[in-house]
Amino acid sequence: MGCHCMLLLVLFLGGSVASNAQDDAYPKQKKPTPTQIDPEIWVLTEGVVTVQWPSTLELVNAPTNISQVEPGQCVYFGVVVTGDDRDRLLSTARSEFTVQYGGRTQILAAEKPAAMKQIKPVGGDLVTGALGAAGIKNPFPSFASMAASHARWCMPEGGSDGAISVGGSVLRPNGAKVQLKSRTIQAMTFDSARRNSPLTTMKVVDGWLQMYYTAPDPAQLLPALRVISADTSARKMLNIMQFFVTALRESPLAAAELLRKLPSESAAVKSYSLPLLEEAGYSVDGSTGDLPPEDKAAVLSARLPDPFDLTPNRMLFQKQDMLWCIFLASGEIKPVRTVASMLAWESDYLELAKLREAHQRDPNQHAELTASIVRGAAYGAAGWSLGSLSRRDGLVADYVDVIKQSPDFPGEAKQLDALFANPAFKGE
Repeated sequence: MGCHCMLLLVLFLGGSVASNAQDDAYPKQKKPTPTQIDPEIWVLTEGVVTVQWPSTLELVNAPTNISQVEPGQCVYFGVVVTGDDRDRLLSTARSEFTVQYGGRTQILAAEKPAAMKQIKPVGGDLVTGALGAAGIKNPFPSFASMAASHARWCMPEGGSDGAISVGGSVLRPNGAKVQLKSRTIQAMTFDSARRNSPLTTMKVVDGWLQMYYTAPDPAQLLPALRVISADTSARKMLNIMQFFVTALRESPLAAAELLRKLPSESAAVKSYSLPLLEEAGYSVDGSTGDLPPEDKAAVLSARLPDPFDLTPNRMLFQKQDMLWCIFLASGEIKPVRTVASMLAWESDYLELAKLREAHQRDPNQHAELTASIVRGAAYGAAGWSLGSLSRRDGLVADYVDVIKQSPDFPGEAKQLDALFANPAFKGE
C-alpha cells in the first residue's frame, strides 16, 4: 500500500519525486527526505485560492492544473515542494512570476504566498479510507505541499486569442534562487472557445456540468443552454436551472455576452435563458420584445425556490439536487454543508423505516406524507449523495473532512464517519 501511494504521487508530480520510494515505503525509522522545489508551474483558478482553500483543512486533494483562460477570468500560480521541511520553505520563500501575453510583459513581484496546503497523493482518500476501516492511520497522508502566488493575473475583457507564457522563480530564505520551468497556456475569446464545442448532446452536457467548477469554461454556457432548451424534460429541471443561474452569476462577462447574442438565438433558447439571467441578477429589460406574450409573462414572473430553505415538503428533494448544482457551478462549501445538515434527521429515518416494515407486512397499510417522512427520506438521500460524490470528487471529500470537525455539526459528524457503512445511504 505504501509503494502504491508513492507511485500515485509520482504520477501526480510528473515523476519529480525521488526514486527511492520503494525503500522508504514503510521504514523502521523514517529517513530524512531532502526538501526539493518542483520546477513545474501550476495554474490555479481564482476559485481555488479565494473560495475552496479558505474552506478546507490543511490537507487537501490537488486542484486542477488548468490550461485555458477566457475573458474576465483570473488565475493564480502554484509551486509544489516535497521533502521534510517543505511547509517551512514554502511559508518563508518568495515566488516571482512573469506573464507574457499580447505583446506585453507583466511581472508579479516576489512575495510570500497567498495560501498554501499539503497535497494528498492521487487516490489518497481511498488509501486513508481503506486503512481507516482496519483501524490504521495512514502514515503518509501527504508527500508534497503547494503554495499559491500572492498576486493573480487576469485576462482582459477585450483580450484576444493567443499564447500566455508563464515563467517564474522561487527565492529561498538563504538568498538562493530556483528557476522554474516556463509553461504556456491559452487565452481564448468566448467565440473561439466554443467554435468546436463538444456540447451537442444531453449526455455530454451532463458530464461537463458535473466537472464545471474544476476548470470553469463560461464560453460553453451558450452551447449548453441550446441543448437544454431543446430537451423537453431537461428544461423543466430546477437543479439544471440553478446551475446556470449560479454559473452566470459567477461570470458577468459571459452573462453580458449571452444577452447580446440572444436576439439571434431560437425562441426556445430565449425563453429558457432570460428567466435564468434575471434570477442571476441581470436586467433583461428590452430583451423580451419578440417573445410571445405568454413567454414574456413567464420570463418576468419566473422565480426559483430558495434551495437553502429546508422546509420539509415535496420540494425538498429537488432542493437537494439544486444545492449540489450550486456546488458544481461554484465549488462553494455552503451547499455541501446544507446537504450535510440533513444528516441530523436520523430519528425521522428510523421512523420511516418502521413504516416501510409495516407496509411490507401489510401492503394495504399506507401512511400520509408528513414532515417527518420527508425528513427521513431526505436523510437517506443526503447520505447517499455525500458518499457517492466524495468518492469521485476530491473537493467534496475535503469538505466532508471539514464538516466532520465542525462544532456546528456534532451529530452529523457521526453520520459522516459512517457514509460508506450506513445501509441508509446505499441509495436502494
